[in-house]
Amino acid sequence: MSKLIIQANLKEQIHDVLKQNIISGQYLPGTRLVIDTLAEEFNVSRTPIRDVLHSLISKGLISQQGKGYIVFKPTRDEVKDISSLRLELEKMAVEQCTLRSTDEELTFFNKFKNMDASSVKNTPLEEYDISFHEGILFYARNKHLKFHLDMIRDLWWLIRRWSHVEASQEIKLKSMHQHDQIIDMILARNPEEAKRLMEEHHNTGLRDILESDIFE
Repeated sequence: MSKLIIQANLKEQIHDVLKQNIISGQYLPGTRLVIDTLAEEFNVSRTPIRDVLHSLISKGLISQQGKGYIVFKPTRDEVKDISSLRLELEKMAVEQCTLRSTDEELTFFNKFKNMDASSVKNTPLEEYDISFHEGILFYARNKHLKFHLDMIRDLWWLIRRWSHVEASQEIKLKSMHQHDQIIDMILARNPEEAKRLMEEHHNTGLRDILESDIFE
């Protein structure tokens, strides 16, 4: 698919397109990225492509292999490492959200409460999940946490889409129920229980990934 790139903010636009292609699974882990091919695709010189690729290396989404570049393809142990880091950051986010948000701000989470089968039937689980977790991070009010968690979440979604974990209706409803439990603890101003439930929620997704066939 051809890309229409406006010259203003050229590198930023190329960066956003390539990042989305990686996170969405259009470029699967292990895919080789060729500067000349990308330059032709975006109708730009090699220089902005090279600069963008090095920016994506710093975010962990691609790696350099000799003179070439490949989309990050984690091992099982790397998935576990990324999972552990994400979990600790998510627990910090929900703790700070619980302690720092106002009662009025917490009305944001009402839209996630008590969803039934009809609410999630035709909607990708990730849309609910991303919005839910972003809300928690926003009300945590920690810009440094946001910087690191945004980066690790990009890696997590790359892994999740790579694993082809398809959420059944049962899995969707279980995830919604876990959201409800976490929200209840946020509203109750109980950070310790909110963190425990966040860990349970995260580990549900991790088990699905580790049980997939991507490492065989």
